[in-house]
Amino acid sequence: MGPDMLRRDVPPRQAGGVSGAPARAAEHVTAGLGVEGGSDGVWFLVDPVRGRVRSTFFHNGGGWWKGVDPGGTVRKFFIGTEQDEPHMEMARRLCE
Repeated sequence: MGPDMLRRDVPPRQAGGVSGAPARAAEHVTAGLGVEGGSDGVWFLVDPVRGRVRSTFFHNGGGWWKGVDPGGTVRKFFIGTEQDEPHMEMARRLCE
């Protein structure tokens, strides 16, 4: 339990996001997890039911992607430029 949880003057976080914002619909879904983000180069695999982040990944440049799969293992993949949605290919590979 983090230190915020012990302070009575700090309200509990709302389900759905670190900022307390309500969970929003995922752009796409793969392996039951929604893919969100991308505006700052980082994507998240989110459990759409609980609104919890299960995985994160980012484009490392030159076709290389790096992420943490839902089991906690750091993985790297090369995804060629011929992919229409390389972030979705990365999400699929992380869930395999």
